Amino acid sequence: MFRFLEEIIWGKKCEICGFNLNYSEEILCGDCEKKFDNRLRVKTMEGVQILFPYSGVVRSLILRGKYKFNKRLWQVWEKWIKNFCAPVGNNLIFYVPMTWGRFCFRGFNQSFLLARSFEKLGFGEVRRVLKRKYFCKSSSLMSREERFESMRDVFEIGAESLEVDKWDNVLIVDDVLTTGATFQAIEDVLVELGFKKKQIYKFALASGRLKD
Repeated sequence: MFRFLEEIIWGKKCEICGFNLNYSEEILCGDCEKKFDNRLRVKTMEGVQILFPYSGVVRSLILRGKYKFNKRLWQVWEKWIKNFCAPVGNNLIFYVPMTWGRFCFRGFNQSFLLARSFEKLGFGEVRRVLKRKYFCKSSSLMSREERFESMRDVFEIGAESLEVDKWDNVLIVDDVLTTGATFQAIEDVLVELGFKKKQIYKFALASGRLKD
């Protein structure tokens, strides 16, 4: 509510530089959008397509979106998601789920918001059938092997039925790729369900290990 009143009184401001936006700008000013365009380098790492390195403005926006509880920031990425090489066919979109307790604390799931952006842009249909059994402890200080071990058996398919033969491909989306352990854990569940690895595509906004 306070943010809404601010916009009425002082107008909308760019989420990066803080300058007022003109009538044709929604979240970022033209100069800041150009900076994003210059940083865009679509790459593949650990079998995941990535748009940006996890540093600078990209890292700041992702962290602010997650921990400042600002859902509006997640609309920023739609312009650049269009650069993702989409699989052709009838696509199912999965996002990385949270535990119920963590969702209640944050109030939204950033991976779900990304998935909805993909759906809005016509990449496929978001389905909420993937469930998280428990929340893993912070992995920031873990080795690569420890990360993969900590993600073992974390996800499962819920009670909702899912006809594998109905879908050509599956797209898994998340905000940040570090080692690929989360994507691998979800892929393992999907393979057990009956999907082939060649049907599974993965996307992350940024990678902490991506080199320019």
